[in-house]
Amino acid sequence: MRTVLKNIEGFYIINIDHSENLFVYHENGRSNDREKTKDIEITGTGDKLIVGLEKTMQLNAKVTTASGENNEVTWASEDEGVAIVNQNGLVTSVNMGTTNITATTWDGVVKKYEVVVQEPQISLNKSFVKMRVNEKFTLKPVLTYDDGKDYTGYKWDEVLFISRDESVVRVTKSGDDKCILKAAGRGNTVVDVTMKIGTRSYEMSCEVNVKGPYLNCSRCYLYIGNTQKVKVLDKKGTLKWST
Repeated sequence: MRTVLKNIEGFYIINIDHSENLFVYHENGRSNDREKTKDIEITGTGDKLIVGLEKTMQLNAKVTTASGENNEVTWASEDEGVAIVNQNGLVTSVNMGTTNITATTWDGVVKKYEVVVQEPQISLNKSFVKMRVNEKFTLKPVLTYDDGKDYTGYKWDEVLFISRDESVVRVTKSGDDKCILKAAGRGNTVVDVTMKIGTRSYEMSCEVNVKGPYLNCSRCYLYIGNTQKVKVLDKKGTLKWST
């Protein structure tokens, strides 16, 4: 079997030897031998799902021939409006949707890898918190999408926590995906949370109610003649003791 292919630089004459899985071709007068592809396997660094825009996923191709393996493929995206890919297999999300990333060998064998770019569904673990003075609470964003899994701990590009009234609640950031709220005084306030994924920002808030004053213990057990010191927390103004 002989095939003549024309490209920009000239003619390729390809002789195919099926018995030995070998392509013997003449490129502008030079003779080269290359083995035919038996199979291609594509693997990714994570799930096929990309959440958010301008996020990346690394794909790798393993090409199997009669004598071994290599990774020589040409990468392409079927819809560059959804995701693009460079020739190292690095996929970058562009817009929401689904597309196939293709890996093509030199002899025309194609393998497809589906990529889904999805808008994240983001919420907070609590939208309303009741606290007492000096109490602490961990506030964190929760990421979910269609598979129903909880992706708490997802690596956000940026997370910002701000208390509207630090005399009521103070914010201490703890890690990349959560913060510690500490009740500072009686009152009501709101903690605003801004998260950035790719080029998009998501804003939400948590209402906080802080009660006070109160005692450091709600019940005391005493023997006759014994004493115990009771401390008032969140003391504001004059207090009147009574039994």
